[in-house]
Amino acid sequence: MTDLPANVIVRRNAWQSAWRIATGDVFFAAALLGLAFLLGSAALIAQAPRGDPAAYARWLSEAHIRFGAAADALTTLGLFDLVHSIFFRGLAALLGFALIARLADRIAAMRGASRPVPPPDSPARTFDSGEPAEEITRRMRHYRVCSTESYLLAHRFPLAYIAAMAAYAGSLIMLTGMATASLGDWRIDGLSVTPGVPARIEDTALTFLAAEIDSGGEVAFRLLEGESEVAQGIAAPGKPAIQSAASIYVRDVLPALRVTGEDGEGRALQLQTSVQGEASSEVLLLFDANQPDKFFAAPAAKLAVGVSLLESDPAPRYRVSILSSSSAESIADETIVPGQSMAANGYRLAFANESHAAIDVVRAPFQFVVAIGFVVAVAGLGFAALYPARRIWTVPGEGGARLVSDDAEFDLSTLAAGRSVR
Repeated sequence: MTDLPANVIVRRNAWQSAWRIATGDVFFAAALLGLAFLLGSAALIAQAPRGDPAAYARWLSEAHIRFGAAADALTTLGLFDLVHSIFFRGLAALLGFALIARLADRIAAMRGASRPVPPPDSPARTFDSGEPAEEITRRMRHYRVCSTESYLLAHRFPLAYIAAMAAYAGSLIMLTGMATASLGDWRIDGLSVTPGVPARIEDTALTFLAAEIDSGGEVAFRLLEGESEVAQGIAAPGKPAIQSAASIYVRDVLPALRVTGEDGEGRALQLQTSVQGEASSEVLLLFDANQPDKFFAAPAAKLAVGVSLLESDPAPRYRVSILSSSSAESIADETIVPGQSMAANGYRLAFANESHAAIDVVRAPFQFVVAIGFVVAVAGLGFAALYPARRIWTVPGEGGARLVSDDAEFDLSTLAAGRSVR
């Protein structure tokens, strides 16, 4: 290296240095490893559930038991919701910037890749062959060969460059789809639905109407927007109904009771489940693991009734306790199955079997953007593995040809051995 005079000042281009860092492997690998670390942490640390208040309350209680006083600090830092935390979004933004820089760098490199360039002074691989240069280049499959007076250049323009650009572009499309998902994607977890009863989906204009829930767990439904039907189908546990308006996932089919009452003359008894609730000739009691106990009253008969789910498999059984609302004395306490009735103070209560389903309603239009990006990225990675960016120079000589390559992993002796290479 030639020593420069002492009075010569070497000025470095800060923009070029920053560009080399942005397109470098270290910056790209750091962003990928950072995201991998956060995703691994999210798998190890129980994340806060979204859209289900009951599940969130259980999780919060468990988090305070497990982490104690540190739970509040971890929540503030966003470690219980890592995918939506500022750390994850920051690393995703860095990865997006790295992908844009590398994509732009490959586009710039592609512009001059088709022009012949002389062999490098310090090649990654060299090999001396006794065969003529033309004979060697004939064995190079899927290569473009450019001929000059002093050498033959075999390269993979433009496929190798397009493959790398597709991998970067597909990854960018995936990141864009995930980033914009918050603008149009939503999810409602644990919505309880019963046949014939419209269930409004919060914060949307949609209403879910279950037409039927059979014993196998299949839910026939209609999805309404106002008075118009926008979708219909059948969903079951493990068999979601994927619709353009929304996707329906059935979590579980749970027991329910429809209760009616009558007096000694066969007239309907008015029932209500709360003091503020309206009285009606029937009430529907929905049960699950978190709410196994239900209550209702018959004000005219001065009866207060408690119903507890004892078991649901293989067939539901309930314990029914009837009290006098005026004296608080126990009138009846029996274990029943759906279809039975009970008498109390000259009144009769009938318990009919019903079912209700806990469903998740998901609308994720941007998931198709993510899927398209994934396909493009995987296709790009596949072609990049099959056709890596590689150049091979064949320099004719007196005793044969000299092979030079810029790919340190490629064995040039395979060409000299008479085998075709890709």
